[in-house]
Amino acid sequence: MRSPLSLSGLLGVTLPWCVLIHLREGDFWRYFFWVEHVQRFLSPMPGQHPKPLWYFLPVLAGGAIPWVILLPATFSETRAAVRRKDPLVRYAICCLLLPFIFFSMSSGKLVPYILPCFAPLVILIVSGLMTYFENGKSRAFNICAVSLAIFLAVLVSTAILIQAASIRGMRLYDPSEFWKLIAAVAGSLAWGAGAILAASMKNWRKKAALFVAAPLPFLLGAHGVIPNQALNDRAPERVLLQNQDKVRADTLILTGDQMVHAVCWFYKRDDVYLLENGGELT
Repeated sequence: MRSPLSLSGLLGVTLPWCVLIHLREGDFWRYFFWVEHVQRFLSPMPGQHPKPLWYFLPVLAGGAIPWVILLPATFSETRAAVRRKDPLVRYAICCLLLPFIFFSMSSGKLVPYILPCFAPLVILIVSGLMTYFENGKSRAFNICAVSLAIFLAVLVSTAILIQAASIRGMRLYDPSEFWKLIAAVAGSLAWGAGAILAASMKNWRKKAALFVAAPLPFLLGAHGVIPNQALNDRAPERVLLQNQDKVRADTLILTGDQMVHAVCWFYKRDDVYLLENGGELT
């Protein structure tokens, strides 16, 4: 019963939209299927994000911080689970590797493509870590936790030196954003201190709990410490709203294809002129 019900729900949600978009833009489905899927996979056009084969390796590793740092402590336990044919571990490995390999083979790549890989990776790390602790081991975990703290200390020191040197083009924050630097440094130091404290604990449950809690001060404030320069490049809302009073109903607006979505949204306009090329709006 579940399959027909799921299929009916899928069709009920998508079919009206599919019919309407076909009637409004007859070329949509050719572009959507052929250009945005087949061509992007085999031979992407400019703007379809061509990336090298190894592109998703640092994306996966960076997205799984801090848990990916514990792989040395969990590897032997995961390998043992594979040898004894643990169904959950084998299933998680398949769910991790198949989409990762498939999307790595694609010529055009975007970070969200491998989001489904993170859930099985978490299962593998957590299950391996639990078995690791239950077997009375802790040395590799302690080394990984201390290594994380050292890495954070080096990162913080580098950021402070760059900011203090005021090298043109390298400074992270403007003088008016000094509080952001302080917040970022404080969150990073709290994270490192928590990792060291986790390594010093004898009880493995306390070790795991502290390691989980350690990055919370940094993560809770991460959104507020993004430099204005990065926000202006990747999230132009602030700049657009600052100039909103200069845009009247009869103001002629010209923009590039990278900014057109934000311009139309924040200025509530649908008569914006595109410069150079239309991109995906062609």
